[in-house]
Amino acid sequence: MGLTLVYLAVIAAIDVALSITIQRRVSNVEKTYLLQSKTKKHMSDLQEMMKRKAGKEEISAKQRELNKALSDHTMHQMRSMPILLVISVAVYFLILPSIFPSGTVNTVNLLVTQISYGGFKDSIYFIIFTVVMSLSVQLILGRLDKKRFDSKYSSQPSPTSK
Repeated sequence: MGLTLVYLAVIAAIDVALSITIQRRVSNVEKTYLLQSKTKKHMSDLQEMMKRKAGKEEISAKQRELNKALSDHTMHQMRSMPILLVISVAVYFLILPSIFPSGTVNTVNLLVTQISYGGFKDSIYFIIFTVVMSLSVQLILGRLDKKRFDSKYSSQPSPTSK
C-alpha cells in the first residue's frame, strides 16, 4: 500500500499541474484579475450607494452592472471546464483503474440506464491528494498573481475601465 500511495501522489501532482496549466492558459490570468477587479469595484459602489440610501433606479442600475460583471467573470472562469472535465474523467475512470485495478465493479444507476466502471485501489487517497494539492497551488498562485497585477495596475488609473 505504501508504494501505491506514493504513485497516487505523483499522479495526483501531475494531474494538478496539467489541470492548472490548462486552466491558466485557457482563461487568461490577467483578464481574470481585471474581471475580478471590475466586480469588486461594482460591489463596493453598490454598498456605498446603499449606505447613503441612493434612489431605487440608481441602485437597480448598479445591480444590473454588478450582475453583468459577475456573469462575465463566471463565464470567463468556466471556459476551461470542458477540457478539464475530459481530462479528469480520463484519469479517474480510465487510466488509474488500469494501473491500480481493484477487481471491483461500481455501478451508477441513472434514470434511463446503468453505467458500470472498474474502480481502483485507494481512490479516496487520490481524491484527497488532488484536492489538497490543487487548493494549495491555487492559493499560492492567486496570491502571486494578486501581488503582480496589483503592482502593475497600481500606477495606472483603473483596471476596470477596460
